Amino acid sequence: MEEVAMRIDRRHPKIDTAAFNDVASFLADNAGNITSVKGVADSMRQTKRGISPTTVGEYIAAMRENYLLFRANRYDIKGKAYLQAMEK
Repeated sequence: MEEVAMRIDRRHPKIDTAAFNDVASFLADNAGNITSVKGVADSMRQTKRGISPTTVGEYIAAMRENYLLFRANRYDIKGKAYLQAMEK
């Protein structure tokens, strides 16, 4: 993951690569869970790395821009429709 962070760092020189790697690792560990930017920031704060929700949002945007993450809409199996709330 560090190589990827270094490549993203070229486009976004303000990124703290250690914090970026922590956010990426957290998201990878919680791939099947519903997450929010605030929830990720709160989890990072508990592990002694204080990251604001704005910064987490920027890191997620950078990961999506570089095709490391994709937005997943929730789908209701029984109703066969996309749910409007709680995107992943």
